[in-house]
Amino acid sequence: NSKPFMFLEGKFLVHKNLNSGLLLGYGGYGTFTAGLYFEANLKENWLLKFGSNSVQGFVDTKHTRGESLYITLCKKIK
Repeated sequence: NSKPFMFLEGKFLVHKNLNSGLLLGYGGYGTFTAGLYFEANLKENWLLKFGSNSVQGFVDTKHTRGESLYITLCKKIK
């Protein structure tokens, strides 16, 4: 069964059009989760984002199993 899930997210400006973010979560179907992402503001109101919501699976393969990667391309509508 799932437990309540809580998370914190921090977003940091790396460069004029580049942001980085860190996610830390606890609960849900597991216990601890961590994520990392990068997003770039492209020309013509486009946003490119890639990252992982489960980096712990790539780092500690003996104790964790969850791994994820994603890529997102969005068009901002004004």
